[in-house]
Amino acid sequence: MLRSPHALRARRKPADGLVLRLEWRAGPGTGRRQHAGVPSALILSAAVASTGCDGGRSTSGFADGTAVTVRDSAGVEIVENHEPEHPPGAFWTLGEEPEFVLGGAGSDAGANIWKVRDIASLADGRIAILSEGNHRVFLYEPSGPLSKVIGGRGRGPGEFVRPERMQYLPPDTLAVWDHFMGPVTYFDTAGTVLRTRPTDLARTLDLLPDRSAEYARTPLPDGSFVVAAQQYDPQFERPGEGETYRYPSVEFLRIDSLYTARSLGVWDGLEWWSVPKRVRERSATASPETQTFHLLDSHIAVGGDPPSVYVTNGDRNEIRQFSGDGSLVRIIRRTTPLVPVTARADRAWRRQVISLAMSLAVRG
Repeated sequence: MLRSPHALRARRKPADGLVLRLEWRAGPGTGRRQHAGVPSALILSAAVASTGCDGGRSTSGFADGTAVTVRDSAGVEIVENHEPEHPPGAFWTLGEEPEFVLGGAGSDAGANIWKVRDIASLADGRIAILSEGNHRVFLYEPSGPLSKVIGGRGRGPGEFVRPERMQYLPPDTLAVWDHFMGPVTYFDTAGTVLRTRPTDLARTLDLLPDRSAEYARTPLPDGSFVVAAQQYDPQFERPGEGETYRYPSVEFLRIDSLYTARSLGVWDGLEWWSVPKRVRERSATASPETQTFHLLDSHIAVGGDPPSVYVTNGDRNEIRQFSGDGSLVRIIRRTTPLVPVTARADRAWRRQVISLAMSLAVRG
C-alpha cells in the first residue's frame, strides 16, 4: 500500500523514463540466498545493450573498465560479464532522500493506493500508477499533486474487474489489461476511453493443450502478449514439510493478434517452501495458504528501443533477450560465481520467511 504523500525515491533519465536511484552501500547484507536478482539482471541488460558483436573480442562495456566478452553463436549474440555482481559486503540501497514526492500540497493526503501493479513516466512529465486494489489509474503532476483518476470497479466502459497490467504507448495512450485475459481498454492521458479490445480466451487456451495459463502474463507494445503456460507432470508430488521444491516447468509463449504462438523457451517452475507444522501452529488461526510459501519464480520484463523481452530463471547468472516477434537475439550471462550469502544473512532470511508465513495465517 502507498499512502499520500508518496515518497518515491527515483530520478528521471530522458532516454529511459522513470528509474529508481539505487546506491552501493557497504554492510553485512540481508539477502536471502545465492540467487541472481532481477534488478541486477535488468541493469546488466541495459549496460550491454549498446555493445556490438565483435567476433569474441574482450571489450569494456562499463565506465569502470569491467571486462565484457561479446561473440556470435549461430546468429545469437553472447555477452559475458567477467566481474562479480557486486563486491562482497556491498548491496543496493535506496537513497535516503527522495528526488521528488508524489502527493504533496493540494492533493488528498488521506488517499490510499493498494496493490500497485505498474508505474509509467509520461511524455508530459506526469506519473501514471495502476492500482489493482483501487481499480483505477492515478495520474500525478511532475510537482507531485494528484491531477486525474481514471477507471473504477465494474464491467462498463472504462471500468475494470481486476486490472493487472498497464502499458504506456507514447506519446499519449495508456492501455489497461484486465484479469484472466480480459479486455484491454485504451485511454488517452486525459482519461477518455479510446477503444476496448477483447481477448479471445478460447482461442488462446486452444494453443495450450494439457497446460494452463491463467492470465495475459506480459503485454507487448504491438498488442501481442506473453503467457506462462504451466506444464503438466502426472508424477509430481509435493515433498514433506520444511523442504523447498519447484513446481513443474513453465513455457513462455508469445501470442499475436492472429492467435499464433511462438515459444520463448521452457523455464523452471515456481519454487516453494513447505512451511513446517510447528511454524503454522504458532499462529492462532492457521489457513491453507500457510501450507506453502512462495520463494522464487522465473521472471520476464519488456523494455528498450526497439522493444525487447528479457527472461531469466531468477537463480541463474543468465538472461535471454528476445526481439518483439519472439526471436532469440542475445544471451547475457555472468561468468563469475554469485556472491556467497553469509550464515548471518541466511538466518535473517529464514526469520523473515517465518514471520511472513505467520502473518498470512493470522490474516487467514
